[in-house]
Amino acid sequence: MRPQEYVTLKKGRNMPVLVITGVLFFILIFFPFYGITLRYQVGNIFRIMFDFIGRICLFLGALLLIISIVGMFLHHISWKMFISAVILLWAGCWLTGAMVNLFGIHIGDANRGSGGYY
Repeated sequence: MRPQEYVTLKKGRNMPVLVITGVLFFILIFFPFYGITLRYQVGNIFRIMFDFIGRICLFLGALLLIISIVGMFLHHISWKMFISAVILLWAGCWLTGAMVNLFGIHIGDANRGSGGYY
């Protein structure tokens, strides 16, 4: 019977050096030409994600609000569901910049600030 031979690979100790070199290469070469565009692309990606999450919150909040109002007419008042609906509507309005009028109370802000950093 022949003894088994194991092949071991040495882990490179140069990995942190390669990562730092890559980051420096990106900062020195890529960033001066495309940095402004990259900033707006990353901001646009986050805007799309937050708008999607906000729309989901608005939809679920409206659904819970309808269910709780129908429950009020059927003499089954669920205050937890109503408060959850209002909180979801508020979060959705905050994320999307929309404004909802609920029984004369404005939820959200119609005067949304600028999307920039300034």
